[in-house]
Amino acid sequence: MKPDNLESQMLRMLDGDLTAEEAAELDQELIASPEARATWRRLAQIHSCLETRFAAKKVINRLLSPSSVPSNDHYANKNDRNY
Repeated sequence: MKPDNLESQMLRMLDGDLTAEEAAELDQELIASPEARATWRRLAQIHSCLETRFAAKKVINRLLSPSSVPSNDHYANKNDRNY
């Protein structure tokens, strides 16, 4: 398998976009090639870091969204509220 095609297949595998046949072909390449395994480890690590970063960013954005911040009324003294 050509290196460009190999990396493309690996990225598609990490995203869950390979067919069963393509996954089997990639598995055979990984078994046969130490270089392919090194590339796989590098890409998998990068993919994992990106997923972690974006998951953390989603949590932070959700926590900082206006809908998750209590209104000023929440902090007002109960005696100051007009009921």
